[in-house]
Amino acid sequence: MKKEIKQLINLALSQKPTHKILNLGKATKQQTDFINQYTNEDVTGIQRHIDTSGIRHAIKLHGSPKTENPRGQIAINLDDFLLLPIILKTPDKIEYKGKNKLKQDVFLYTKQIDNIYFVAEAVRFSKKKGNKLIFETMYKRKKPTPKSWF
Repeated sequence: MKKEIKQLINLALSQKPTHKILNLGKATKQQTDFINQYTNEDVTGIQRHIDTSGIRHAIKLHGSPKTENPRGQIAINLDDFLLLPIILKTPDKIEYKGKNKLKQDVFLYTKQIDNIYFVAEAVRFSKKKGNKLIFETMYKRKKPTPKSWF
């Protein structure tokens, strides 16, 4: 999977980027049960995807220390995308974040792996093409350091 994600990143950042989508696998039963609560749709067996435009979007919005530091965040780098399968398969927390501009339900997955990673996915409903979870963006924060008692 890492090889495919690297190829997708390279395509997204190439001089002549084309739109390509990569299937990251099925959402877990626990995740689909959670999503079902908010969408009132049965998303059992839904597949999650990332595409070149999602990668470009995440890098543009969250890839610069200049913009991320004032937000209390750390700029994402290309290697962070390789963690997506782990973050999405075994998140520490899932939250419903409401609807995006396209009126799609958005869910935020949080996972601590050294730093704390946040990945947003939108549910895209389609009778013709099938329902999909689509990567929207990702960002990260530095893991809080424990405060000393002395």
